[in-house]
Amino acid sequence: MEHERDEHRLRLSRRNFLGLGVSVAAGAAVGTLLRPGWLAPALAANELTEPPVLTSRKGVLKITLEEKILPVNVGGQVRNVWVYNGSFPGPTLKVRPGDQLLIKLKNSLAQETNLHTHGLHVSPSGNSDNPLLHVEPDETFDYQIDIPQDHPAGLNWYHPHAHGNGTQQIFGGLAGALLITGGLDKLDGIRHIDDRLLVLQSSQFDINGNVVTFGTGASGMGDPAKHTHFINGQLNPTITLEHDRLQRWRLLNATVTSLYQISLEGHTFFQIAADGNPFDEPVEMTSLVLVPGQRAEVLVRGGAPGSYNLQGTILQGPSNPTITLATANVLAKKGHGRNIPSTLIPLVDLRNFTVDHTRAIHFNAQGTIFTIDGKTFDPTRVDQTILLGALEEWTIYNDQTNPAVPHPFHIHMNPFQVTKINGVAVDAHSYQDTMNVPPNGNITFLTRFADFTGKTVFHCHIIHHQDQGMMSLFEVVAPNPYRRR
Repeated sequence: MEHERDEHRLRLSRRNFLGLGVSVAAGAAVGTLLRPGWLAPALAANELTEPPVLTSRKGVLKITLEEKILPVNVGGQVRNVWVYNGSFPGPTLKVRPGDQLLIKLKNSLAQETNLHTHGLHVSPSGNSDNPLLHVEPDETFDYQIDIPQDHPAGLNWYHPHAHGNGTQQIFGGLAGALLITGGLDKLDGIRHIDDRLLVLQSSQFDINGNVVTFGTGASGMGDPAKHTHFINGQLNPTITLEHDRLQRWRLLNATVTSLYQISLEGHTFFQIAADGNPFDEPVEMTSLVLVPGQRAEVLVRGGAPGSYNLQGTILQGPSNPTITLATANVLAKKGHGRNIPSTLIPLVDLRNFTVDHTRAIHFNAQGTIFTIDGKTFDPTRVDQTILLGALEEWTIYNDQTNPAVPHPFHIHMNPFQVTKINGVAVDAHSYQDTMNVPPNGNITFLTRFADFTGKTVFHCHIIHHQDQGMMSLFEVVAPNPYRRR
């Protein structure tokens, strides 16, 4: 991806939980509608091709996104998929901190829908990132999303969030990357290297190329082993690297249900960001776990010349197969051999502040009824009320053991700092907005509810679980100035 050229300065955010913010000028190029079948030329050569990019200009990205079922070249075949602007995945939206997103959502589906900007710390009210809005068939809705000046830079995404319809719409292909530039993009050792986007999606098709109805089954997940798994709408694309040269890979798990353990034969990853938030230092790992909704940014250095499989082991379902997601071809040409920076962007450690309130939240299921604290989702019932500015400690429990099913926890609007996994203290390298809670396990995190009041949700990001009740409404309210102290 191209790098922004504007001068900027890094500064500590006024928002304790956001860490380091960035002050930058606005971007370039307003996006337009895209034609179906944009992947066809790349599929012939099978080289990884990235989605079209729509970039902000003068602080604004004004676009139309149309949701529609169209015949599109996906995985080398024409299939009838659910797409934004004819693209599988949808176009990448590229903005900067302080920009305004003006999105006219046009619903050309036969069911209601809406739009969620997953990972953005923005208002949940009105025509902003409001999951309670619904856009009916043949209607349009104008979203206005104001991105704070000190918003972290990194990889986020957008997708439908209409309760009850999200599973089929995302399973059909409705997802796209939302990239906020700045931050790590400017650091020595990162700013000059190739930047690749890898959007992971999975679906299942009948003999006519139509998306099948998502499976239910006792686990409520279907069987991901039976799905077809794509990167940028391609089957096993080729990613070209050079010996000793670094690349930055931005990975997005935009699937409904697939939990992947991702590895590249003969190579290690150096993770530098998670869920749109920068790490404080690179972390070397042989494999990376990516649950639905999560994003990760890693540095990869081309090893010995040759061909290597980018593999994904599916961590749920009856078979746990390992599949080939892509093939990395390392060329003999020696790259620049740049050093990986030893430090990145400092983390504001929320453990150094006083906790205002603690909560315990329980995820569970009986058959196909999925609950939070014993209740299914009700858009008229507020389950948690939180004071604006409060620093809270939450522990999320996964009480489901029969069958043993993971539940990736996701909260809107606010990233969090994980402090414990199954009661054992951990040192997080960044904030996150999505985190897996293993069966009969728990996670504990800290988060500050800064900047915005309003109602929004947290839920399991296995979307079928969410649609069948595993979602909860919370409201952030301003403190009462007349309350007795």
